[in-house]
Amino acid sequence: QSNDLVFLQEIKNRIHSCSHKYLIISSEYFEFFTDEGVQLVKDFLSGYDVDVIVYVKSQDQAIISMYNEEVKKGVTLLPFSEYCDKNFERFDYYSFYKRWAIKFGHKHVLVKPFAQNLFHQNDLVKDFFNIFCTKQLVLDGVGIVNKSVSRLSLELTRVLYSSGHKIYDHRKEYSK
Repeated sequence: QSNDLVFLQEIKNRIHSCSHKYLIISSEYFEFFTDEGVQLVKDFLSGYDVDVIVYVKSQDQAIISMYNEEVKKGVTLLPFSEYCDKNFERFDYYSFYKRWAIKFGHKHVLVKPFAQNLFHQNDLVKDFFNIFCTKQLVLDGVGIVNKSVSRLSLELTRVLYSSGHKIYDHRKEYSK
């Protein structure tokens, strides 16, 4: 669409005019990108050195976390066991890795465990920035903003949403 092209050109102009050494583009929704979507990212960033940094939770923790978020937001009303069956492929990290590594090169894709005890100074943000620079950055005001709720709260939320709330299909919406 023409609006998309105008928007992308504006972003590209801003990137070209930027004097900073690094540009960070981040989204949890990169997991939904198809091969074609990853190619579009590569094409958009052609001419730049690109490193892809991926943090992954262990699959058991990841699916619990994702279920928690999707029930809180009314995205799913499925019981947990059915949710696991339906979303199993989302946690195939090797396929995700291959999709990005084929386009950007294996040496440009870094996969790190999402585990606080393995983060630099036990801090995710510090760990991420530690990949690129050695001097300590001052990062004030960064805290936990996506906290899980208890199992009881989660189940209550799921049941309440099931009384007629429209289900939001994030795969369709964000894969665009």
